[in-house]
Amino acid sequence: MPQFDPHTLVIVDDDYDQRHASDGHSRYGAYFQRRAGLPLDGEPPYTAPQFAVVAWGIAGAPVMSPGYVRVRPDVHDITAHVDDDGGLLLRVEIRLRHRALADRPCYLGDWEQDRNLGADQAWPRLDTPYQPERAALLTTATLLLPVHTGNLIAPTGIKPDRTMIGQARDNVAAVAAHINTMAYAVNELTGAGR
Repeated sequence: MPQFDPHTLVIVDDDYDQRHASDGHSRYGAYFQRRAGLPLDGEPPYTAPQFAVVAWGIAGAPVMSPGYVRVRPDVHDITAHVDDDGGLLLRVEIRLRHRALADRPCYLGDWEQDRNLGADQAWPRLDTPYQPERAALLTTATLLLPVHTGNLIAPTGIKPDRTMIGQARDNVAAVAAHINTMAYAVNELTGAGR
């Protein structure tokens, strides 16, 4: 499996997906078939951005654990949304420590590094403070990334068969590739790679 680095915020784990597939083909595909929530008869078909939102939403936590898409631990969450113009917009949530603020009260608690011994130390995940009786200032930045929709695919069918699952996987891969090309913006916020 590829490793996280300053240019890799998300990894699509095809090897794990196939090795652990309950249907013998794709673990993601099995989840997709059960959860896609495709338009009903008479409703308009999904546009490519709408289909990408569905495909991305199934690919990670909380639907799949571990996810078909793995997110670098220092990035809290990445969600996909259709914007007001029908395009695709990604919301990247990043927890920031107080050092990211110019002026802060030093008596307030802060995000703390995950104490899980198996945690990725190169890309530490920040969790809530371990002193719940102490006031805390928890800062989260939201990075909005518009996605060029030319690389996205609208479903060609109406049932979640292997063709549609392949199209969903292609959309997940396209979104992941876009996120990784924008890694510099996240690294600027988190100080990663310095």
